Amino acid sequence: MPLVNIPDHLYTRLEAFVPVARAVVDEEIDMKTVVEIIVDAGLRGSLNAIIQPQEETVLVQALHQLAGAAPDLVYGHTADMLALGADIHAQVEARRRIGFRHRSIAAD
Repeated sequence: MPLVNIPDHLYTRLEAFVPVARAVVDEEIDMKTVVEIIVDAGLRGSLNAIIQPQEETVLVQALHQLAGAAPDLVYGHTADMLALGADIHAQVEARRRIGFRHRSIAAD
């Protein structure tokens, strides 16, 4: 794994952040894991800052371009997300069936 050098003042901040990360995940984690969490959050936040203000059509075009460059990845992920959505929908529908149903009672 490549090593990354960071300035001492940032390393000090990372060390100070470890208890916060431990409290959030509610388990004992080491500095390496904390750095992974922070870098991942920073990358996600940076990408969100770029993507969120975009028009929907721009995002759709970007997805089409990505599908052209990596079709297995994009179409496989799309299929997985559609299946997950169907699973979630089925779970929600199943929960709705539990309990009492309202019935119309015809008056004599």
